[in-house]
Amino acid sequence: MNEIKKECLEPEKEVSTEELEEKEKILRLAEAWSDEELNQHFSETIQETPGFDPEKELEEIKNQVRRAPVHEQKRLKRELVAEFKREFINQRQGIAELMVELENSIRRNPDTAKDELLDLVSKEAPVYQLNQYQIEQFRKAIEIYCQKHQTIQKYVRYHQDRFKENWQKEFFRNLFGEYPVGQIDLKVGPITLCWFFREPKDGALILDMPEKLIPNAKGIKSLNPSKLPGIEGTINAVNLKAFEKYEETGETEKHEESHSIDELFFAVDFSGIGKKLEELKEKHFRKMGDKKNIEVVTLIEEFISRSVMEMRRLFQKFIKSEILARLKAGSRQVSDILTPDIAEEKLLERTVYDYFKKKFFDEKDLSEALVNLVEINLGRAYRKKTLETVKKAIVQEKEFYKYNVRDALAALRYLAKIHPYDYDRNKLAALLSVESLAKWPRLAIMFKEIENK
Repeated sequence: MNEIKKECLEPEKEVSTEELEEKEKILRLAEAWSDEELNQHFSETIQETPGFDPEKELEEIKNQVRRAPVHEQKRLKRELVAEFKREFINQRQGIAELMVELENSIRRNPDTAKDELLDLVSKEAPVYQLNQYQIEQFRKAIEIYCQKHQTIQKYVRYHQDRFKENWQKEFFRNLFGEYPVGQIDLKVGPITLCWFFREPKDGALILDMPEKLIPNAKGIKSLNPSKLPGIEGTINAVNLKAFEKYEETGETEKHEESHSIDELFFAVDFSGIGKKLEELKEKHFRKMGDKKNIEVVTLIEEFISRSVMEMRRLFQKFIKSEILARLKAGSRQVSDILTPDIAEEKLLERTVYDYFKKKFFDEKDLSEALVNLVEINLGRAYRKKTLETVKKAIVQEKEFYKYNVRDALAALRYLAKIHPYDYDRNKLAALLSVESLAKWPRLAIMFKEIENK
C-alpha cells in the first residue's frame, strides 16, 4: 500500500513527450503566479474595502445613541437599527449570490483556475460590502477546493493510465483496502468521488458502516478515512439496489454532493465529534483530582450538562446540512422539506436523523459514551448519579433541539415565498448556510420587516 501511495503522489521517472509538455505548461503558469504571490495580490486587492461588520456596526449604533440628546435617542435608535437590518440583509444576500456564482463556475468548468475564482470574490466583495473575515473565508474555501480537486484528478488519472479498463476496481482497493465483490461504478465530480454499488459488503467498505445497515441506505456521505491522503470528505455512496432505475439516483447523488460543496464554505466536521467530547472530558476531569465527594458530583453534573449542550449544537449543524442538501437536491426533496408534517416526520421522528442515538463514539451513543467516560475516570461509585444526570440533560437538550429545528423549518418556509428564493432554491440554501440553524427565524423576521416597509 505504501508503494501505491508513493506512485500516486510522485511522478514516475520515465515520462512521455506529452507529459513533459504538460509539465512545462504548468511550470510557465507557476512562474506567472506562485500561490504566495497570488494570495498576496488578492489580499492587497481587497484591503481597500472595509466592508460591513455587523458586530462593529451594532457597537457604533450604541455609541451614537448614547451620545445623542435623551429626547432624540429613541428615534435615532429606531432609524439606525432599521438601516443596520437593510445592510445586514443586503450583505447576506450578497454572500449567497457569490456562493452560487462560485459553485456555478466550478460546475461549468471544474478546472477553473484559482486566480479566476479569487478575482470573482475581489470583484463582488465591494458590491456586497463583504468584510475582511468573510473574504478570508471565501479565499480559504477556494484554496481547499483547488487542492482537493487537483488531488482527485491526480488519483483518477494515475489509475486510468496504470490500470486501463480495471482502473475503478483498483482505485476502490487502494481507497478502501479490498476489491469490490459486486458491480461498482464511479462518478467523478468537481470535488467528489461518488461510488455506486449493489452489494452491501461494498457499501460497508465505502461507508465504514456495519453491513446490516447498508440495505436501508439510499445515499450517504462517507466518514471513512481514505487510505489515500488529500481527499478527506469527498467520498459519497449511492446504493443502486434502493432504486428501480439508475436514472432515479440523480436527486440522491446531488444531495450527497451538496454536503461536500457546502462544507467548503462552512465546514461541518462529522468525523470530529468524538474528539470534541474527549476535549470536554479533559477540560472538566482535570478539576476533579483532589475534590471532595460533593464537589466531584457537582463537576460531573457540569461536565455532562456542558457536553450534552455542545453535542446538541453540533447535531444542529448536522441537521442544518441535511436540510440544505435536501433543498438543493431536486423537486421531491424540496417538496418534502417545505411541507410541515412531512419535514418533521422525516427529520425529527425518523431514527436515521436522531443524532442523540447515533453510535458516534466507538459504537456507543451519546448517553453510553458519557457514562463510560465517567466510569473510566472515576470508577462505578458515581454510576447512579451519572445515569440520572445524563438522562435529564439529554431530555432537556433534545427538546431544545426539536424546538430549534421546528422554528428553523418555519423560517425556511417563509423565506421560500420571497423573491428570488421562491424560484431559486440554490440561492435560498446559500443564504441560510451563512446563518446557524437557531438564527434562521431572526433572518426571516428581518426580511419580513423590510418587506413590510
